Amino acid sequence: YFAMIFMPYILLMLMFLITGLIVYEKQERLREIMLMSGLKMETYFVVTYIFYFLQYAAMIFVLWVVAVALGDLQTFQIHDQGLLFVFFFLWGNVMVSFSFMLSSLFSDAKSAVTCTFMLMMLTNICGGAINWGYVRFQSDLDQAKFDGYMCVPSFVAFRGIWWLSVSGAAYQPITWENVGTHANGVMARVLIAFAWQWPVWLLLWGCREKMRP
Repeated sequence: YFAMIFMPYILLMLMFLITGLIVYEKQERLREIMLMSGLKMETYFVVTYIFYFLQYAAMIFVLWVVAVALGDLQTFQIHDQGLLFVFFFLWGNVMVSFSFMLSSLFSDAKSAVTCTFMLMMLTNICGGAINWGYVRFQSDLDQAKFDGYMCVPSFVAFRGIWWLSVSGAAYQPITWENVGTHANGVMARVLIAFAWQWPVWLLLWGCREKMRP
């Protein structure tokens, strides 16, 4: 159950760091300095996106290697490796896109970091209570009851890693063959949510940036 407790924090902690750093650059007018130096805004955002995604990818790679080397974390061993890769790849892109969107809502870096950190903590505290309480007291595991929560990227990530951890601890592998049936298809819903949220948050961020004076 180590992964169930700590993995949600690991997956979400970059979100408030990315948001805070982007807002800080905006707050200190570093973007304007780069534009005056001849850098195009499109190039700046593409490079920034790739930079933060690669940071996330490096973190997941190290975590994956350590988990396999230790041999104790079933989350990284018992499940289909391709499914795990798709999960972490999609979440990395959703996280960066969502962080970009959040950064457009703030003009002060401290406020941005505080709010996104609170979102991370609320996701982990409330998400754990909701998921565990539902699994413990409900028998049908109707995933449609979670549709409202699945609009929040951090909660989607929490649900995904929570079920991967719980299934790993119970020695119930999630593969491409049972992804649509295991726990009434919770992982399939998570991957689908990631797939539509990635472009949606980028589009919303783009609209917000165009509206910014």
